[in-house]
Amino acid sequence: MEVSATWEERISLSSVSVLAMSKSQDEEKNPELRSSLNIVNSLVGAGFLAVPYAYMEMGWIPAFIFAIVTFFIH
Repeated sequence: MEVSATWEERISLSSVSVLAMSKSQDEEKNPELRSSLNIVNSLVGAGFLAVPYAYMEMGWIPAFIFAIVTFFIH
């Protein structure tokens, strides 16, 4: 008993096998680099969010310090 697949089935099966074999872009990158970029991104985001709060709580000096740190980290 011979089982033959149509050309659509063959194409879908071959593309699935190629996708299963290929690595994603995240897997190819250096994990230490990804961790460092995540930390820097978190600090930049926290700096932007901390400036208004620092100004409300203590005035211009801490807000200015947060703004400078955020600018130089970015």
